[in-house]
Amino acid sequence: QVQHRDREKDSLVEKKNYQEENEGLRVNVELNGSDRQEKQQQPQQQQKQQHKHKQKLRGKDHHAKVPASPVASKKEDGPTYHFVVSSDCSPFQRWQVLTQIHSAMSVGQAGRYTWIMSGCPEDDNDGGDMNEGNAKHGNNKKSKAHGQDGSTLSRSSVLADVATHFPSLCSAAPRATPSSLGCPSVHFSPDFSDMTVYGGPYADGRTRRAYRNRNGKVTYSSYGNTYRFNNKPNGLRHWSHARDLSGEESSFDPNADEAIVLIDPDFLFLTQFNMPNVTVAPGRPAGANYGLGDQWLGFNLTSICGPTSRCVTTTKEEVYRHYSAGPPYVIHAHDVPTLSSRWSELVPPTYDQYPLLYAEMFAYSMAAADLDLPHTLVNDLFTGCMTHWPRSDSVETVAASAQRFIDAFDSSTEDVILSSGGTKSCFGSDMIPPPLLHYCQRYPFRLNDGQWRVLAKRRVAHDTLDCDHDEALLPWQDEGKEPSPRGFKRDREEYWHVLGVCAVVRGVAYAKRIGCASLA
Repeated sequence: QVQHRDREKDSLVEKKNYQEENEGLRVNVELNGSDRQEKQQQPQQQQKQQHKHKQKLRGKDHHAKVPASPVASKKEDGPTYHFVVSSDCSPFQRWQVLTQIHSAMSVGQAGRYTWIMSGCPEDDNDGGDMNEGNAKHGNNKKSKAHGQDGSTLSRSSVLADVATHFPSLCSAAPRATPSSLGCPSVHFSPDFSDMTVYGGPYADGRTRRAYRNRNGKVTYSSYGNTYRFNNKPNGLRHWSHARDLSGEESSFDPNADEAIVLIDPDFLFLTQFNMPNVTVAPGRPAGANYGLGDQWLGFNLTSICGPTSRCVTTTKEEVYRHYSAGPPYVIHAHDVPTLSSRWSELVPPTYDQYPLLYAEMFAYSMAAADLDLPHTLVNDLFTGCMTHWPRSDSVETVAASAQRFIDAFDSSTEDVILSSGGTKSCFGSDMIPPPLLHYCQRYPFRLNDGQWRVLAKRRVAHDTLDCDHDEALLPWQDEGKEPSPRGFKRDREEYWHVLGVCAVVRGVAYAKRIGCASLA
């Protein structure tokens, strides 16, 4: 019976993984098809801001002093970016976030960095307070140092990881400067993935949530009452309100003239993040232009947002101009407490109606519309998932960079992983990739002999960064595909698959080399 339950659990996990990987692929397909055609019909220039920021819209959350001048997005103006990544306390997301911060270091990114972790158990000697969440939030089971058995990471192991991996940032240069990254700060929050605490018709688990799309197709939720993506808005809210809620120290400063850049664990820096033509100020956030579109306009918005909310009257044109946004979200520090609070409020009712992967993203769009925070939607901030592949470089230029990685497979493992190079080593001097890679899908490609290889984050060993893990991360054989005959041709998409795989492989190798060097 125990083995049977374990098989059922494994089957459910695989189903969730498949759903998440293919949801990203679905959005890619839609963006490259009908959705892109529709988006091209929208006006090309961003609509001039018509609404002033409503400073007192949410009362107590607008306690911060409004900076006299907007955030300048140019790197030479100082460390105005504050990168924030939100994760759970799993070893799966541990290797992703550590690799991400190393990739930021490797490209010379400047700014502050905060890692919000939800649900890490307290250590015996840890006096932190996890009681701000509901009674069921938090996991007090003891875990191994890096959770290699699938357990939850402890707070002390996470802090030890940061000290081990970033000694140059945390000892020699603990604060950010105009030309460097600051020592990563870690903020611990409760686990907010338990949806039963919000009540409603699905809280008892007897009735499954389901979504019926515009074509009448019904999709049942595979997440049930455990929606771990609820940690992102609530973790951000917990971090931005930490001083008010418990008086504890926090790396969030509501009076700082800085832009909070919220990204997911499965992002890597390919080059320095910069938005020289975009101004972020109080009431004027920005975000990456996503292909999610106006699907949420078909939800029962009165039930989700309330009958008097601007969310209810938002038009399709406004969605495509200002609210079809996704990570990286770039929000002025002044707006973060208000936006994160409203975002957190809207996730549960949104999830009841749309119990799928992107519920929290739709809730973000609704929260922004509700608060009258139109976003400047920016193209080409990232690639890899939920957007089209870059078209700024010719196919020949992209192919030349990709071919160098492919040819390395005919040489040695070290030539493939190039541990001293990091993500930027994947691109030739004639290529300027987007700042970020979002590697949320499977990336198949062919070697010179026509054999298929593939890389997907779900199959990466969770202890891949540990010094006693001897195997280098390499793409594995894609057993579901037959080798291509001699003379096959690759297209732009496959070449970018190669570059995406290269960035993950070399990003991990770089992170492991730096992290283990301090222990040598």
